[in-house]
Amino acid sequence: MTGDHQYIHVSPERAAKKFGGPTVHGFLSLSLIPHLMMEALVDQIGPSTVLNYGVNRLRFILLIRPCNFIRLNWNIACTGQKKWPVADC
Repeated sequence: MTGDHQYIHVSPERAAKKFGGPTVHGFLSLSLIPHLMMEALVDQIGPSTVLNYGVNRLRFILLIRPCNFIRLNWNIACTGQKKWPVADC
């Protein structure tokens, strides 16, 4: 899926020797965040246009194993309309 065929993701036997088993790719877990965020946003601000401004200082500090549950804890810093620079295409 991510194109990363490093053994820690695809070889359970080899990954077990060093990491205790295979791990989920960090960017695969990162890709789940928009889905988890939208579930909470719809409840808090209703259907709206939401732009992803980016992620600062992202670190993958814990291993995620296949079949682990993933939970997102986050806070909305502010809401409201913003004027964004628009690039001409």
